[in-house]
Amino acid sequence: MTEPGTGSGMSERDCVMSALGLRAVLAYLDRDAVSLAAVLEQVGAWDDLPEVPPFPADAPRYLVAVARVHQLTEHWRHAGAQAGRTAPGPSPLAVFNVGRLASRLAPAPYRDGAQWMCSDSGRARLAQDFAGTVAEFGPQSLLGASALAARTANRLFATEHVVCLKLVEMIRAYEAEASRTPRSERSGAASENEARAYLGVLFPNDALMSAPGHLPPHEADIIALLQRHLSETRAAGTTTEQADLLRTWVKSIRGFHALQAGTGGAYHTPPTSHPPRSPIPT
Repeated sequence: MTEPGTGSGMSERDCVMSALGLRAVLAYLDRDAVSLAAVLEQVGAWDDLPEVPPFPADAPRYLVAVARVHQLTEHWRHAGAQAGRTAPGPSPLAVFNVGRLASRLAPAPYRDGAQWMCSDSGRARLAQDFAGTVAEFGPQSLLGASALAARTANRLFATEHVVCLKLVEMIRAYEAEASRTPRSERSGAASENEARAYLGVLFPNDALMSAPGHLPPHEADIIALLQRHLSETRAAGTTTEQADLLRTWVKSIRGFHALQAGTGGAYHTPPTSHPPRSPIPT
């Protein structure tokens, strides 16, 4: 799974908004209402910062973020189709589920709007916005588009941790481009070898059997889970509680894989290995 190019030649604002749009998708995949609210606040306030060039008062502030999310969703659909996978059509139940996801994680003032953006009417309105016939992008547009993107990823890709790691890498690329950080000074994600080594720390004498670069889905998920952790918190800074959680999540992936293999089912990231990163509002 490859992604569209990230940032080269784009303006600082476009890079910042692209990164924030992808952070909204990541927040939905992580079921992280706190991070999602922070993203909305950053998008809405960025153009008011004193060091930022003036932004036209009548221009839609959320346009770039929503457009980047929409582009990623279409890219995922295309990649899935090339691999012989297609996301199911918008059945009434699917529309209800994605609307419920959008609403549950959204800040209270935007819950109804986020849910509506996932409906047939809302998606049609979003298409009109992109066509320039309405152009009223706002927080609810980003919430709806991001929830739809997260649902698309869930439906098309079996390895949710791999998807999240790719998103983190794309976000960092946009952020580095926004700050004009030289490529030689950019910090990348932890490598597969680093993740393998850390897995050996968590589970001594229990190494992966597959060769690097040739991992089955469940092992790819484990490595991506550890790569993301090591990219956010280096091994030396990992607390005992964090290490225990990682062991629990890795065991969950392995246990679910064994269960599916025993019944002939295909692997898919178990929810128990990717719990909500912040409390889900009630």
